[in-house]
Amino acid sequence: VQAVQSLERIEALYARQRTQLGNTLRGLLAEFGIVLPKGPGHLACRLPELMASPAFAAVPAALHEALAELFDQFLAAGERLAEAKRRLVRAAGRDPRARLLVSVPGIGPLVAAGFLAAVGEATRFDSGRGLAVWLGLTPKLYQSGERCYLLGISKRGNERLRSLLVVGAQSMLRRYAEGRYPGDPLAEWARALLNRKPRNVAAVALANKIARIAWRVAVSGQPYRPRHA
Repeated sequence: VQAVQSLERIEALYARQRTQLGNTLRGLLAEFGIVLPKGPGHLACRLPELMASPAFAAVPAALHEALAELFDQFLAAGERLAEAKRRLVRAAGRDPRARLLVSVPGIGPLVAAGFLAAVGEATRFDSGRGLAVWLGLTPKLYQSGERCYLLGISKRGNERLRSLLVVGAQSMLRRYAEGRYPGDPLAEWARALLNRKPRNVAAVALANKIARIAWRVAVSGQPYRPRHA
């Protein structure tokens, strides 16, 4: 488990480095009127072509070499990140606790490794609800007199694990909306929720439920088994 936790932290470090380099490049170019869409994929694909364009030629020549060096560092950070993810997936595949967590819908090797790195021993939480509260996946509650409001999520706890769970929930929502997993109670619940709530609200609610299921799987030592109707 400790090896998986260490590899997860290394992967998170490389992800932050690539994000910092990409944001710096995008910000410097924006100061000279060159606006690029968000996302590392857009930057990696469009920047080589941009450097050969007349718009880049208008950038002061003193910056050309520095920007090219930043771009090389950005590409190198992406390669390090990809290799770190491959190592993490291999290590998670050898860890029995990570294999248990992968049985939960919306949790892959990366999310399982992030769960182990952030949570450690799931038994330190009294319930799955306690884990979801710690992760910041529960709404804030405001009460005044006879009125009760549920506000946005609190965003406490581990930001990276919360983001991974929400991304996993969004992926599962797309599959559920396509009608996959008929008879699965979780899929039926998610489809009914999508009919009542906006997609992002439903994704956070599903991430909350996934976190609680993951807690039960980690505590019981048994893989996830949906109860079919």
